[in-house]
Amino acid sequence: MPRPRKTSGGRASGRTASKKPSRASVEVVEEEAGLGIAEGVILATSVVLLAAFLMLDKARGGYGQGMFFKNQASQSVQ
Repeated sequence: MPRPRKTSGGRASGRTASKKPSRASVEVVEEEAGLGIAEGVILATSVVLLAAFLMLDKARGGYGQGMFFKNQASQSVQ
């Protein structure tokens, strides 16, 4: 005659109670040090935009309209 299963304390019955769940292993990956392609593109674009702004301001300075080179037109004539 089969024995009745005990369900006291909420414990699992049978073989599953003795097995512990296995832990997932975690792999630590270090990022490469240095300048990547995305950072290089950002840096190059910033330098080109700054140079273009200064060149345009220098060209407008000849007409007395530049922000940094505003007085250059009057100085070059003398």
